[in-house]
Amino acid sequence: MHVKPGQSDLNNTRNETADPKQQFSLRAALDLPHRVEFDADWRWVDSLAINNGGAAATVPAYCELDVRLGWHPSEAIELSLAGQNLLHAQHPEYGAPGPTREEIKRSVYAKVTWRF
Repeated sequence: MHVKPGQSDLNNTRNETADPKQQFSLRAALDLPHRVEFDADWRWVDSLAINNGGAAATVPAYCELDVRLGWHPSEAIELSLAGQNLLHAQHPEYGAPGPTREEIKRSVYAKVTWRF
């Protein structure tokens, strides 16, 4: 990648090449008895070289798990509980190590859907 003549890019296209070399995911979606659904998504992401800062840095590889349990007590109502990033309290996905690096935190959500 390169910057077109006459154009400017403060990072000289380095952000566009900052991707993990390998990623793998495994998903499952199950319809269980009694109108219950179970979904799971496990993923592994390879380490990531950060090349747009003052010094070279690396985001370590990580694996995470998202799950969802849903129940349909009627055709019009769905109750669900979902958890994201359940394997770790938090993990980095981008950015050089330091106080300004954002980390993705574990989260849990409840949802009620009413279709009419």
